[in-house]
Amino acid sequence: MSVEKNAERLLFLIPFVASQKDGVPLATLREMLDVDEKTLISLLETGSLVGSPEGSPDEYVGLTLDDDRVHVFLPQRFRRPVRFTVRELWALLLALAPLAASPLPELSERARALREKLLDLSSRRAASAFEPAVRSAATPTERDDVFHQVERAVVERRAVEIEYWSKSRDALGTREIEPLSLLVEGGAWYVAAKDEKTYRLDRVKRATLLDRTFTVSAAEIERLRERAFSESNAEFVVLEGGVRRTLRGEVNASTHAYLREGRGRRVLLSPEEAREGFVRETRELLARYESAR
Repeated sequence: MSVEKNAERLLFLIPFVASQKDGVPLATLREMLDVDEKTLISLLETGSLVGSPEGSPDEYVGLTLDDDRVHVFLPQRFRRPVRFTVRELWALLLALAPLAASPLPELSERARALREKLLDLSSRRAASAFEPAVRSAATPTERDDVFHQVERAVVERRAVEIEYWSKSRDALGTREIEPLSLLVEGGAWYVAAKDEKTYRLDRVKRATLLDRTFTVSAAEIERLRERAFSESNAEFVVLEGGVRRTLRGEVNASTHAYLREGRGRRVLLSPEEAREGFVRETRELLARYESAR
């Protein structure tokens, strides 16, 4: 048996048995760890050597075998709550700050709760240095209903109706989506939907959670992972001010908006299919404005 495997089994065995008031039968541990009795006894003997390097013998883990039941007794050093120094507490609070300020209600609530626990586990000097500022900053603000509804929809696999502003069409419309996941990129939050489209949450004016549920296959989850985490090799070429520029990424609604912002100074040269699609969409927009006169 490898040293690594022994360590893995001990890391499971000691806290698991210690959490059982009446111990754990030897046969149960043999089955859970998939080892014979001789190997298990050897593991128990090794576990009894666990303790703090500078500790006294009574600060080592106590492992006993009584009537074919294994008992674990942890030393006081292992049970005593951690006390953080000022530097340690400062580093942890800094790491939690962006999570506590997250627009996602569940994430921010959990981060604030963890922040409270850290203050309680810190030394009096460390806690007194940060407690007033942190607790005042932790005052809950009004919950963003859009984020809350979309977050619930993702967790509960329920459809949601959103009132969404389309930048490419410069129009507000209502649509029903089946959200799979929440993503963040460049400081902006997006919801990836089952229709393989991604919606930017700060463009959602209203979100209503629906009763209708939906299922997600393993293949859809895999496609979502590829969309979210794989690097695209797609490129497109834009002519601007007489200079040809090759840009990375897919030609999508954001690209169309970027081209229009150039007011004719930016011309999409390739790929040809994307160019034709952009020209077609632009003509449709012009026709819509012409008919509205």
